[in-house]
Amino acid sequence: MIRKITIMDRRRTKNRIPTLKIAMITARKQKVLKALDKAVSFYGYGLDSLFSNRTRKREYTDLRAIVWLIYQEHTQLSETQISSDFNWNRGTIFNAIRRARELKEYNRNFSDMYDSIQGVFSNALANIDDEQSIMSN
Repeated sequence: MIRKITIMDRRRTKNRIPTLKIAMITARKQKVLKALDKAVSFYGYGLDSLFSNRTRKREYTDLRAIVWLIYQEHTQLSETQISSDFNWNRGTIFNAIRRARELKEYNRNFSDMYDSIQGVFSNALANIDDEQSIMSN
């Protein structure tokens, strides 16, 4: 039986708080997301709070752009696949990643923030890999 979507259904789904689609995420993506959560917590945010707050404040947009850029670099996913994982528009993610690459080259403060998050992320990812290797032995 096919159910028609009513106007109320559309309103409910439109105003729903976005969350990460954990059920669709592979083990590799989970490791990267765990490490990214630790890296973002370095600045006092969590991944859920960073992506559920759809504000245009610079601190949030810069952190989101860095997270998406690192996520794309380590998972080799397209913007469309990233948008389905984070429940954001593909165009938003595409422009944020493009902007992050440009700012990384030309803006010293953004470059420093990227480098610090990338460093914490790399350490967290190495720690997660070490924990998993210890657990498997």
